[in-house]
Parts: sequence; structure tokens; C-alpha cells
Amino acid sequence: MTTMDGDRFRVIDDCLPDAVFSACVKLMRRARFESVASSIDEPLDGRAYRAAGTTITCALGCPDEWSSAAYRAVFRHIADATEIFGPQGEAWDTVSFTAWKYLAGGRLGWHNDSGNSRAGAFVLFTHESWSASWGGSLKIVDVAASDIVDAQARRGTAAAADVGRMLVDQGRNAIDIVPTPNRLVLFRSDTFHAIERVDWTAGDRPRSTITGFVTPSGDA
Repeated sequence: MTTMDGDRFRVIDDCLPDAVFSACVKLMRRARFESVASSIDEPLDGRAYRAAGTTITCALGCPDEWSSAAYRAVFRHIADATEIFGPQGEAWDTVSFTAWKYLAGGRLGWHNDSGNSRAGAFVLFTHESWSASWGGSLKIVDVAASDIVDAQARRGTAAAADVGRMLVDQGRNAIDIVPTPNRLVLFRSDTFHAIERVDWTAGDRPRSTITGFVTPSGDA
């Protein structure tokens, strides 16, 4: 069910049926992850852990032969969100799926996934349990990233890599989306977002997600 709608994003809780979500959690536990450096701010972000990704391409609907019920459910929500991603088959026809984990101390700085003709992106939280006290929220600025950069230029200040400073300079707020288990977040391209640092009180419980991009064929 949709629990929050912004101009550039949507939050859907209880995205997967219980049995499918339980299977997804178990799969995440068994998956093999490799440590990767941040592509945003390596010294400050810390390490992330990525599993092998799968790119699903479909132009006419959700094929029955897809092996993963989780993929099918996410795809349907993406296809329904035409106000975010545009019509399937025109604005996009490819969805990529990659599993990630962030451990205590890890984060991902502000960035904007607008390259490669992307229509947008999604995040599905796949940990079994979470506390808001453990951090790891997805932060989203519900304004076009290009508008923020242009406004900074009009102020006579260079559009620095420090998006956080631009938000303060312009009096803008970010929306914190708590990583509630089985919560799906959809958001449009050209949207600044970040992952809040996972607090040390999370202990050995990772912030687990399946994420991906919504793109035209060949651009995932």
C-alpha cells in the first residue's frame, strides 16, 4: 500500500506478500557479497557490500517465466507509477536488480542517479527487522536536482560537490525515509538522495536492500 507520495517519489509499504518477503530475506542471507568502495565519497562513506546484479528487460509486461516473485512485484509497482517513471515501453523498458548491504558505520553521500537516460530508481528494504535508532534512512530531496544546482549558481556560489551545503544555503529540507522492512521506495531521475550512516547500535545487523534503475533498453 502507498503510504507517502511526493512530487518525485513514492513509498509503498508491505510491498511483497509475507511468504515472498521471507524468502527474499533468506536469499539475502545466503547471497555472496563483495566489499566495494564508494563511488561518491570513499573516505567518508566507508565500504558497501554488493551481490551480483540481474538486469530484467521487458517491453510488453511482466513475463510469467520470471523466476522471482519479488522481481515481478517490484516491476508491477514500477509499471503502475507512470507519474514518476513515465509509460512503460516509451520512457523505459528495463529494470535492473542488485542486492546491497551496509554495515554499521557505512553510508552513501548525496548523489543524483540521472545518467544513461534513466527514468528513475527504486529501493526495496530486505532486512528482517530494523529500528529507526539504527540510522540508515534514505534521504530524498523532493525538488529537481538541476533546479537546486541552478539556484546555487544564481546565488553567485559555485555548485559544489557538497550537496548538503547547498541545501542549507537554500533553506531546503530532505525527507528521511526510515528503512522499514518490506518497504519499497520509487523515485524519479534528477533527484538528490543519500543513505544516512548506519549507527553502531545496529550491531551486526546489516541494512539490506535490493536496488536498481529504471531505464530504456540498453542503458541500465
